[in-house]
Amino acid sequence: MALKQNLARQIVGDFHTVEAAMQAEVDWARQFRDRKAPESIEVVEVHFVTSSTPTIPCRPAPRCWFKLDKLLHRAGLASSATDAQRKREQGSVRIAGDVMKNPVLGIDPPPQDMDIRVGRTIKRVHILP
Repeated sequence: MALKQNLARQIVGDFHTVEAAMQAEVDWARQFRDRKAPESIEVVEVHFVTSSTPTIPCRPAPRCWFKLDKLLHRAGLASSATDAQRKREQGSVRIAGDVMKNPVLGIDPPPQDMDIRVGRTIKRVHILP
Protein backbone atom coordinates (compact mmCIF):
# COMPACT_ATOMS: atom_id res chain seq x y z
CA MET A 1 0.00 0.00 0.00
CA ALA A 2 2.85 2.38 0.84
CA LEU A 3 4.30 1.83 -2.64
CA LYS A 4 1.02 2.87 -4.25
CA GLN A 5 0.82 5.97 -2.04
CA ASN A 6 4.38 6.97 -2.94
CA LEU A 7 3.68 6.46 -6.65
CA ALA A 8 0.47 8.52 -6.45
CA ARG A 9 2.28 11.30 -4.58
CA GLN A 10 5.04 11.33 -7.22
CA ILE A 11 2.59 11.42 -10.15
CA VAL A 12 0.53 14.25 -8.65
CA GLY A 13 3.74 16.10 -7.79
CA ASP A 14 4.99 15.75 -11.38
CA PHE A 15 1.80 17.16 -12.90
CA HIS A 16 0.98 19.73 -10.20
CA THR A 17 3.05 20.76 -7.18
CA VAL A 18 4.51 18.94 -4.19
CA GLU A 19 2.01 20.80 -1.96
CA ALA A 20 -0.90 19.59 -4.12
CA ALA A 21 0.42 16.04 -3.86
CA MET A 22 0.59 16.24 -0.07
CA GLN A 23 -2.94 17.71 0.11
CA ALA A 24 -4.25 14.95 -2.17
CA GLU A 25 -2.69 12.34 0.10
CA VAL A 26 -4.29 13.91 3.19
CA ASP A 27 -7.68 14.11 1.45
CA TRP A 28 -7.43 10.49 0.30
CA ALA A 29 -6.63 9.31 3.83
CA ARG A 30 -9.54 11.28 5.33
CA GLN A 31 -12.01 10.04 2.71
CA PHE A 32 -11.11 6.36 2.33
CA ARG A 33 -9.16 5.34 5.43
CA ASP A 34 -10.94 7.48 8.04
CA ARG A 35 -14.35 7.55 6.25
CA LYS A 36 -14.64 11.33 6.64
CA ALA A 37 -15.22 14.12 4.15
CA PRO A 38 -12.01 15.48 2.59
CA GLU A 39 -10.83 18.95 3.60
CA SER A 40 -11.14 20.27 0.05
CA ILE A 41 -14.67 19.49 -1.08
CA GLU A 42 -16.80 20.90 -3.88
CA VAL A 43 -19.63 23.12 -2.67
CA VAL A 44 -22.87 23.38 -4.66
CA GLU A 45 -25.85 25.61 -3.97
CA VAL A 46 -29.38 24.28 -4.36
CA HIS A 47 -32.49 26.37 -3.79
CA PHE A 48 -35.08 24.69 -1.61
CA VAL A 49 -37.94 25.68 -3.93
CA THR A 50 -36.53 23.73 -6.91
CA SER A 51 -36.23 20.43 -5.02
CA SER A 52 -38.91 20.54 -2.36
CA THR A 53 -42.07 18.53 -2.12
CA PRO A 54 -44.75 21.00 -3.30
CA THR A 55 -47.51 19.58 -1.13
CA ILE A 56 -45.52 20.17 2.06
CA PRO A 57 -44.24 23.76 2.07
CA CYS A 58 -41.39 24.85 4.32
CA ARG A 59 -42.45 27.35 6.90
CA PRO A 60 -40.76 28.19 10.16
CA ALA A 61 -41.82 24.71 11.18
CA PRO A 62 -39.63 22.04 12.70
CA ARG A 63 -38.94 20.26 9.36
CA CYS A 64 -38.82 20.96 5.63
CA TRP A 65 -39.17 18.14 3.11
CA PHE A 66 -37.05 17.44 0.02
CA LYS A 67 -37.44 14.90 -2.72
CA LEU A 68 -34.02 13.31 -2.30
CA ASP A 69 -33.79 12.19 -5.94
CA LYS A 70 -34.36 15.76 -7.17
CA LEU A 71 -31.82 17.10 -4.68
CA LEU A 72 -29.15 14.65 -5.90
CA HIS A 73 -29.84 15.59 -9.52
CA ARG A 74 -29.79 19.37 -8.83
CA ALA A 75 -26.52 18.99 -6.87
CA GLY A 76 -24.88 17.19 -9.79
CA LEU A 77 -24.54 13.88 -7.96
CA ALA A 78 -26.76 12.06 -10.48
CA SER A 79 -27.41 12.55 -14.19
CA SER A 80 -31.20 12.54 -13.67
CA ALA A 81 -33.79 12.03 -10.97
CA THR A 82 -34.23 8.46 -12.22
CA ASP A 83 -30.49 7.83 -11.95
CA ALA A 84 -30.60 9.27 -8.41
CA GLN A 85 -33.51 6.95 -7.55
CA ARG A 86 -31.54 3.93 -8.78
CA LYS A 87 -28.47 4.95 -6.75
CA ARG A 88 -30.60 5.58 -3.65
CA GLU A 89 -32.32 2.20 -3.94
CA GLN A 90 -28.92 0.49 -4.31
CA GLY A 91 -27.84 2.04 -1.01
CA SER A 92 -25.03 4.19 -2.39
CA VAL A 93 -26.40 7.51 -1.04
CA ARG A 94 -25.06 8.60 2.35
CA ILE A 95 -25.78 11.77 4.29
CA ALA A 96 -23.74 12.28 7.47
CA GLY A 97 -22.60 8.66 7.18
CA ASP A 98 -26.15 7.25 7.16
CA VAL A 99 -27.44 5.28 4.17
CA MET A 100 -30.49 7.05 2.76
CA LYS A 101 -33.14 4.84 1.17
CA ASN A 102 -36.19 7.02 1.88
CA PRO A 103 -37.26 9.07 -1.19
CA VAL A 104 -38.17 12.07 1.01
CA LEU A 105 -35.65 13.84 3.23
CA GLY A 106 -36.67 15.98 6.20
CA ILE A 107 -34.29 18.80 7.14
CA ASP A 108 -34.24 21.85 9.38
CA PRO A 109 -35.34 25.05 7.59
CA PRO A 110 -32.74 26.43 5.12
CA PRO A 111 -30.09 27.75 4.85
CA GLN A 112 -28.20 24.60 5.69
CA ASP A 113 -25.09 22.66 4.62
CA MET A 114 -24.86 18.90 4.32
CA ASP A 115 -22.20 16.56 3.01
CA ILE A 116 -23.71 14.06 0.58
CA ARG A 117 -21.83 11.04 -0.72
CA VAL A 118 -23.03 9.09 -3.75
CA GLY A 119 -20.68 6.20 -4.35
CA ARG A 120 -17.21 7.75 -4.07
CA THR A 121 -18.29 11.27 -4.97
CA ILE A 122 -18.77 13.74 -2.13
CA LYS A 123 -20.19 17.24 -2.36
CA ARG A 124 -21.14 19.78 0.26
CA VAL A 125 -24.65 20.90 -0.64
CA HIS A 126 -25.58 24.38 0.55
CA ILE A 127 -29.39 24.55 0.64
CA LEU A 128 -30.77 28.05 0.22
CA PRO A 129 -34.35 29.19 0.92
